[in-house]
Amino acid sequence: MKLSDIVAILLTAVFLGVSIWLLNTYGAGDRGWEHAVVVYNALTSIAFTAVGVLLGAKVQQVHVDKANADAEQATNDASKKSAAIKTALMKLEEAAGRNVQEAGGGTVTVDSISGARIILQQALS
Repeated sequence: MKLSDIVAILLTAVFLGVSIWLLNTYGAGDRGWEHAVVVYNALTSIAFTAVGVLLGAKVQQVHVDKANADAEQATNDASKKSAAIKTALMKLEEAAGRNVQEAGGGTVTVDSISGARIILQQALS
């Protein structure tokens, strides 16, 4: 159990305990009931606000966890694409160097450029 669950259960138990105590203590006379209703309404608003805050935080935590998972996935995807693009650039530089050295290209240059093209297409998918 998380701390927020324990606090919510504890607040609910205290609220119920005070409610029962108020009904038993101020049960006699009209003045007693008036006082009990005022105190009970004050406790009710405090208790419901506290439980609402706890439950709202719990619901919001689900959204935070999902956002963190999405951010981690995006980081992983960006790293993979960055590595693929770097590899493609190296192959293109290699092809450009061979093109200068081999004056006329040939199959080595075409293969290097084709390999770079395939890697870049994988990076974009």
